[in-house]
Amino acid sequence: MIYELDNFCSKYECESYIKNINTTTINIPFTNSGKFINNKWNDERLATIFYEKLQKYNIKNNNTILRPNKIIMSGKYTIGDSFSLHTDTGLYYDIESREKTQRTLLIYLNDNFKELIDTDI
Repeated sequence: MIYELDNFCSKYECESYIKNINTTTINIPFTNSGKFINNKWNDERLATIFYEKLQKYNIKNNNTILRPNKIIMSGKYTIGDSFSLHTDTGLYYDIESREKTQRTLLIYLNDNFKELIDTDI
């Protein structure tokens, strides 16, 4: 199920996240599936911020979200970049408690993009 949540982050928050992504010195890609800049890191504070924001929306089955996943990932695309076929699995699994990530939260930090559509497909 997909939900679209307009203005999930303020303009200021988006600019701040973009700045942090662009200035990070940590470079641990989360995938090699595609051609784009991607990174992952653990950030419990940021994960909690996103989790608390999400709790404000009345989304069905939201009560099954036990806690935030502290793994944060970012993807940055330039012209010609793409994300290849993939699945969102294995992001977190705790063997003791048998917890695993079952949902993905995508946050688009900018809105000044153009969707390219190939009409020959």
